[in-house]
Amino acid sequence: MSNFPLHERHSIRLKETDYTGAGGYFLTFVAHDKACLFGAISGEQVILNPFGKIVEEEWLHTPAVRPEIILDEYVIMPNHLHGIVFITETTGAHTPEERAHAPEERGQGRAPLRSHSQSNQGVLLCHVSSLS
Repeated sequence: MSNFPLHERHSIRLKETDYTGAGGYFLTFVAHDKACLFGAISGEQVILNPFGKIVEEEWLHTPAVRPEIILDEYVIMPNHLHGIVFITETTGAHTPEERAHAPEERGQGRAPLRSHSQSNQGVLLCHVSSLS
């Protein structure tokens, strides 16, 4: 659990920046309650447990599920993952009204990327669904 009170947290997103388009993004996914679910540190090395290996496999599998995502460097720590991704394109709806009426892409088993936040959620959900 964090030592910082919840009310002291704030977004680091720039208000004037459009995060809905293609580009490079630094992502951090943190385990629930910051629990060390993915492994342990031994000396100067992270030793992934079976859950950590699943997270790594799913991270590496992301471009097969979402070809518009290119993975760059990543590191899995005992309670979080840092990764750099490049989104080469976004498809589908961008406004809330368009998203409400956008059908999923048929035959591909996934919805199109629609915005930066949904792209990150899609990557995260891929990991979460593999762990459940």
